[in-house]
Parts: sequence; C-alpha cells; structure tokens
Amino acid sequence: MSITIRLARIGKKHDSFYRIVVIETRDRRNGKPLEYLGYYNPHDKTNSYKLDKKRYLYWKENGALETEAIRKIISGATDIVEKKLPKPKAAVV
Repeated sequence: MSITIRLARIGKKHDSFYRIVVIETRDRRNGKPLEYLGYYNPHDKTNSYKLDKKRYLYWKENGALETEAIRKIISGATDIVEKKLPKPKAAVV
C-alpha cells in the first residue's frame, strides 16, 4: 500500500481550490482520502495555503510520498499564473 500527499481539486470551473490530502496512490484524484492536511488557493494574491505541519511530518516519516506540486507549494516556489481564455473564432459566413 503506497501513500501519497497530493492535491484534490474542489471549487467551480475557472475558480479552482485545492485540498491537501493523504490518499492511497492508486485512488482517483477526488477519491476518499485517509486524512485532510490543509488547503491551497492559487487564485489568492498571496498564493495562500494552510497545512498541518505536525501531521504532514508524521506521514512523511511513515513513508508517504509527496507530489511535485506539494513540494513547490511548501517551498514557496509557486507563481501565480493568470490564464487568459482564447478569443472566440469568427463565424465563417
């Protein structure tokens, strides 16, 4: 049984919000997690996140792997990237 610390997406379309969860590696992205550790809001100007560091370290010590996204969030290496929607194509008459 392999355990991973990763993001689970919640929120509306174009307004995503993520939970930081501990989950089995084989489970789907929004499957039932073993534990919620915190959240991450990429749309906030400060790239805010909240994490229970005590539980995070507990899972890391017990062999849980973390995704690259989680490493970047915790180290502060994330940047806010505003996505622009493509312009609609002109109708051909």
